Amino acid sequence: MPKPALKHLLQKEMSRKDFLRISALATISLIGIGGLLTELLSHAASPYAAGEAENGKLTGPASVTNDTTASGGKAVEFGKNSTGGGGTGGNPVPTVPSGTTVPSKVILNSTWESPGNNTTTLEPYWVDTWGQNDGSQNPNAQVVDSAYTTITSDGVQMICPTTSPSSAGLICTQSSGQQTPFTFTPSASAPVFVEFKAYIPCQSDGTIYNWPALWVVTPDTWNAEIDIFEGLGGSAAAHYHFNNGANQAGLSYHINPNADNVFGLLFANTGTAEFFVNGESIGSLSPPVLSSGTLSQTNGFQLVAENSNGSTATGPTDTSAVLILRYARVWQD
Repeated sequence: MPKPALKHLLQKEMSRKDFLRISALATISLIGIGGLLTELLSHAASPYAAGEAENGKLTGPASVTNDTTASGGKAVEFGKNSTGGGGTGGNPVPTVPSGTTVPSKVILNSTWESPGNNTTTLEPYWVDTWGQNDGSQNPNAQVVDSAYTTITSDGVQMICPTTSPSSAGLICTQSSGQQTPFTFTPSASAPVFVEFKAYIPCQSDGTIYNWPALWVVTPDTWNAEIDIFEGLGGSAAAHYHFNNGANQAGLSYHINPNADNVFGLLFANTGTAEFFVNGESIGSLSPPVLSSGTLSQTNGFQLVAENSNGSTATGPTDTSAVLILRYARVWQD
């Protein structure tokens, strides 16, 4: 066979072999990719992907959970714990606009809502009676009774059992007493972020029933109160009442009626209290700096959630209207 013809035949044979070899490699690659996709899709059926999180840091909106299918025993859940998302479990983050500077260390996380609840009782920090050290009633003369409070699988339900201003469903953290005390003391070097998530009962036009409130107060002396949410005369508002009411101011805002809302307070005892609703800042107030005497925070602040009535402050009364507290959280570094 002439050399040119032989050369041509050899080139054709090598081309055929190269084609077969490349085809085989492509088939193997496709099988590998298909297996990988199958693995990824199998994990996509659950909220967690079996990505390892043994070392390094999470820089995106993600959290870590145990997962035996991941080789490191940990998996990353994306889309949680992002700023403004609230987070879940043991490492939630404040629900604030992106870029807002807030503390990151959780010092209280009482979560009753499901999924994600970490408690089915009020213990160890909460009681369903009035929890001031001196054992007094609410100063508005409302009788607090555990019969008005029910813990469910989706929150703490509080009712206002009568249409007269004499009773309230209420829970609060103890400053001392039969349960484990919980209070916080904010400062310029250690600001505090307080957050409540609650279902607020309203009329069809958005008017808030009864006199519900989510607030913090200095125990015993009652010389400093900050209402993060208060249904006042049927409308939502935030207030501070310091020095037994001698220093006070407020602002009003809108909520989602007959729905869950997230209410937040950023407070450092430096003359400013900023309020947040559903991830947005709604404004600031300027309470006096607490130092001593009638303007002190010697025993810190306790948390209070209630559904009650008041002779002038209440909205339309409805004994079947239920305030549902989903969680209460506090951060302080």
